[in-house]
Amino acid sequence: MRIFALASFFLFICSCQNDTTSEQKVVVKNTPKTVAQYWLENYFADNFAAAKPYSTPTTQTMMDTIQKIIFLDEGIKPAFKITALQCEENLDKAKCTYVYVEEGEKIPETIELQKVNDKWLVNAQLMEEDEAKELESVKELFQ
Repeated sequence: MRIFALASFFLFICSCQNDTTSEQKVVVKNTPKTVAQYWLENYFADNFAAAKPYSTPTTQTMMDTIQKIIFLDEGIKPAFKITALQCEENLDKAKCTYVYVEEGEKIPETIELQKVNDKWLVNAQLMEEDEAKELESVKELFQ
């Protein structure tokens, strides 16, 4: 009887522990700068799943397209930094400038955010319409 009670207690303790394999949702402070920083770090690290909740629907769709078209190499992750991030708010829009640094090369960039339901979301123009059409035609070659 004691063995059964001990086994039951052990199962109870194990079932109460947190599942360490499940993804934890990261809560980012709702400011243009913190949202932009989090989004940029995850986007450039090919962690689109983490960046998507901080993206407008249009940006999410663009990310899905990019993810399907570009062959992401799971083994190679570029060493990069986002520096000099500064944002200017104008009502429900914000424009952030930053410098993307990879292997010593510094590339100044801009990203736009939009406030949707009191939440700042990245509203990135990842490519022009002509570029998107060209990318789609390249994708068709590989199908």
